[in-house]
Amino acid sequence: MINLINIEKLKNLSIKNKLIAITVTTATIALFIGFSFVIFNTVKTFRSEMLASSVMHARLLCEYTVTPLEFQYKYAADEVLDKLKTIPDIEAGIIFDANGQVFSSYYKFRKNIEEIKFSPLQRQNSYFKKDHLYVYQPIVSNGIVIGTLFLKVSSDSLKQRISNYIKTMNWILLFILLLIFIVSIALQKSISKPILDLADYSKKVALNENYTIDFNQNRTDEIGVLYNSFAQMIQKIQERMHERDEANNSLIDRTIELTEALEDLKQTQNHLIQSEKMAALGQLIAGVAHEVNTPLGAIRSSVGNILQNFTETLSSLPEFFCSISDDEKIFLHGLINKSLNYNHHLSAKEERQYKRSISAILDEHEVNHSREVADTLVDMGIFDDIEACVPFLKRENGFDILQKAYKLSSIQRSANNINIATDKASKVVFALKNYARYDHTGEMTMSDITEGIETVLTLYQNQMKHGIELIKEFEPIPQLMCYPDELNQVWTNIIHNAIQAMDNKGILAIKLRSDENFIRICITDSGKGIPESIKDRIFEPFFTSKPKGEGSGLGLDIVKKIIEKHNGMIKVESKPGKTTFCISLPINSKMGES
Repeated sequence: MINLINIEKLKNLSIKNKLIAITVTTATIALFIGFSFVIFNTVKTFRSEMLASSVMHARLLCEYTVTPLEFQYKYAADEVLDKLKTIPDIEAGIIFDANGQVFSSYYKFRKNIEEIKFSPLQRQNSYFKKDHLYVYQPIVSNGIVIGTLFLKVSSDSLKQRISNYIKTMNWILLFILLLIFIVSIALQKSISKPILDLADYSKKVALNENYTIDFNQNRTDEIGVLYNSFAQMIQKIQERMHERDEANNSLIDRTIELTEALEDLKQTQNHLIQSEKMAALGQLIAGVAHEVNTPLGAIRSSVGNILQNFTETLSSLPEFFCSISDDEKIFLHGLINKSLNYNHHLSAKEERQYKRSISAILDEHEVNHSREVADTLVDMGIFDDIEACVPFLKRENGFDILQKAYKLSSIQRSANNINIATDKASKVVFALKNYARYDHTGEMTMSDITEGIETVLTLYQNQMKHGIELIKEFEPIPQLMCYPDELNQVWTNIIHNAIQAMDNKGILAIKLRSDENFIRICITDSGKGIPESIKDRIFEPFFTSKPKGEGSGLGLDIVKKIIEKHNGMIKVESKPGKTTFCISLPINSKMGES
């Protein structure tokens, strides 16, 4: 628990204090290990010296005890042992004969006399036991062991020597640590000052949104790399904000354009409501408005997402960027690139499957927040190479890096959504303008039949997208000298009737081809069909099979007259489940007058 508290305190320290703490801590550990090794070896040396000194004394004494032991002069042996008084550390000395019996003995402290049991195996042996050194030295005469000398040596002086040495080393250690502390305070300025300057600049950028870069750093180390990376990041943010401003301005212009177009459409409908073309247009307004509002809603949502992510991310991005390592920056950029390169759409089932499988992999590797991490990865479109991401996700800041990558990539995705929605809205507006414009000149122009049909299909997209399968077989055809506005009315009436005949559910097939003389257009629906009894009357003026109030009876009549005006032909074949209108328009022909 204490260690955790200390770690938390270390995290909250300033960079200056962290550098000092790390330097002093590292030096302390290194010095402690080094000093421990030195003290260990020194103590070992002191013991060896004590042992060597004691063995030397024993050997000298053995030389003087050879004669007394050979001739059994006990008084002479006692005099030799009595000389041990001059050596303070020796507490006892005993001479054993060849049979292991005590021949002579000396005890410094009579009260501590103890019985020393001798074994022949101990004749030449020395060892430390508790607070004493025990020395056994053989007494040799003419190559024959005639006895053994035993010495009991106190280790008090050795302990005192070791204690004094350790105290001296401690003072040296404290002095070195003090010196290291003073040096670390001096050296940390070269590291902490530029980092602190960068942090202050980041706060100014976040608070004032001032992106004027003025770095006077000529460093080539990691801090210099950090400064350069931050400068590049600020530059990219400037570029993204400039792109955002341009996108917003473009969005405003497009919105104004859409608003004006819708207003023009309503005014045109009010003025030309009696026209069959405007009647059909009135039927399309709801669908067209939906088609326009859908991309507008997507644009508003994407703009809100961009603004939110910029607001949430920008203030914390500089500090976050400074806190991650170089390999974590590479990992961050890799996540963003993978997310931006993903352009597919998963079903709800596939999404759940991916989240479960990725979560299982993360749980296997003991990644924290595995469910949240899996959800975020799937939302970003990252399904592969999960194993490669695990080492970074297991890091303490792995989840934060993933969240930053998600927010930054979502900004780009939102920008892409704006472009897609704007293009879709533009197509609808373009189709509306083409359909609603009226040629007051009354002159024929070269026109693309395919483009006219596509315009009408675009306007009916809302009615068809939920229940009608559209099949298009468009071959390349030449442009036709015609009245494009009137032909658009033909495609509108026929396609509108087909949708109604199918009750907005079925198959609509349009074939477009040409030969040397004609352009042929066939429109087929899978509706209920035209009863044989009224098939010959469907082109009559004011005839309709629709309920009263739903049809004027002029639609197909107008279609036939327009086709005939272009010197073309129209035929119909119908049976339950299949009705086909085939139109043939001559490529080179002098048109009839209306």
